[in-house]
Amino acid sequence: KIKLVKDVMHEDYTISQLKGDAKKLGIVGFVYEILSWSKQYERAVLAACSDWIKAAIVPDFETLVSLAQVVRNKKLPKLKIIPLNAIPEFQMNMPKMSGLLGVLSDYVQYDSEYRPIAKFLFGNIMLTQTGNDAHELSKAGYKAVSINGEFFESKTNAVTIDINSKISKLTKIISQSSTVDGLLQTITLLRNHVQKKKSNLKKIEQKLRYLMKQLQVSETELGNTSHSNSTLQSQIHAKVNLSNNFSQRISELRVQEERLSPKIIQISSSIESLEQRIKLVKENYSYAEQVTISNKI
Repeated sequence: KIKLVKDVMHEDYTISQLKGDAKKLGIVGFVYEILSWSKQYERAVLAACSDWIKAAIVPDFETLVSLAQVVRNKKLPKLKIIPLNAIPEFQMNMPKMSGLLGVLSDYVQYDSEYRPIAKFLFGNIMLTQTGNDAHELSKAGYKAVSINGEFFESKTNAVTIDINSKISKLTKIISQSSTVDGLLQTITLLRNHVQKKKSNLKKIEQKLRYLMKQLQVSETELGNTSHSNSTLQSQIHAKVNLSNNFSQRISELRVQEERLSPKIIQISSSIESLEQRIKLVKENYSYAEQVTISNKI
């Protein structure tokens, strides 16, 4: 009998037990509190998400794990939990057909911070005028619901959302869990996932430290290279200046050579003439006479 009573207990009892400590437990709110809709679309909304309307919303998976443990310790019967930061982004391709009003999430009101919740629950469900329209979309591979609340699951795999991550797989497990015991089956996977992320983070930090050291070495080498380059540039500048000075001096000497060349020729001719005269004197006069002539000159 006790087991039967526990089996029929539902989210209302669990919520009443958690409400008082919601903030302490990390509960942001419950779906029925953060989402609203007009009366016109109420039947469609409730038909599409009746299993999730009383789900608790938490910021992340770590809070999910701790909250699930609290629920288990208190032996509460049933609770669905949605971690905000684990909801994947996706975009629906809108089909073209008459009777389609749009995506159901566009007819739900919420604060901007809870947009992922609306997308998670209603972002892949088409809203139609009639049940026949919803059924036709269902056959085409879409989840669809009419304004009157006739909800049809997708009957083909024409549309899929593949995030290909452990988080999305865990989210799928959570969505299929009808009791806290089913939800707690994910805790081991969650802990392994968190541990793997911590291990990856540690490797990234080690790699970052190594790269920072390499960067410091590269910056030191760059500084040395810059200093050497500056020194070489100064030396090259000095050599260029010296070369320019030499070129200028050579040009000046060439001009001077060209200017003195006629005079040199004249002097050379005079020297040659004198040498000839000296030769004649040596040939026609004795040494004593040469001395006498020299003294007279």
